[in-house]
Amino acid sequence: MANCNMVPRELPQSIRRNPKLRAECKVYDALASSLAKNFHVYYSRWWFNADNPMMKQRDGESDFVIVHKDLGAIFIEVKGGQVRRDEEGQWFSGRHKIKDPIRQARICKYQFRKGFQKRFIEKFGNASLPSPYFNHFVLLPDSSRTSTSYLGEGLTIEQFGFTEDMENIGKKIDDFFDYQLAGVQFPTTDRLGEKGIEVFEDMFHQKFSFESKLGIQ
Repeated sequence: MANCNMVPRELPQSIRRNPKLRAECKVYDALASSLAKNFHVYYSRWWFNADNPMMKQRDGESDFVIVHKDLGAIFIEVKGGQVRRDEEGQWFSGRHKIKDPIRQARICKYQFRKGFQKRFIEKFGNASLPSPYFNHFVLLPDSSRTSTSYLGEGLTIEQFGFTEDMENIGKKIDDFFDYQLAGVQFPTTDRLGEKGIEVFEDMFHQKFSFESKLGIQ
């Protein structure tokens, strides 16, 4: 039974039986049992690039979007297996090449932030548009924390969660929401508030139906 607001409320068996999604299921279950009721967790949310012809990528998916009215929103990429990056910058899960998970999460953050701003203005106008905390992270539920904390330029160990974090994933999510680069002073962010939560619900939890022509069932 989920403590927080999970979307979907339960994972379909087709997802749980898919071996490629095993790590995502592990994270889903950990979040559902650990996060408090004020958190909203959206699994497998897609974005579509409809307004930037210079961007080659046309669509993408965030494995998890976690939203809190007081804390903001974080966008998480999950990678299963033993994850590593070689000296050329290529990422692997076991022997298989994978996409750069930090880059995937970062693109999702930017795309969904644009979507959030657009929908907020449509619903509530530009005057009350907040500037909340949005950030991106990676969870590696099958990989242990490396012995070194230095990952090279452009990465910090605090952007990742590992096997050791799964038993207390709530603390790791709190750490993600508190994350700041050492020595960097960021502007003060706004609360998402109830309006912000309403916008994310519009974006990720919207229901609709298409009408049929008269006489067609």
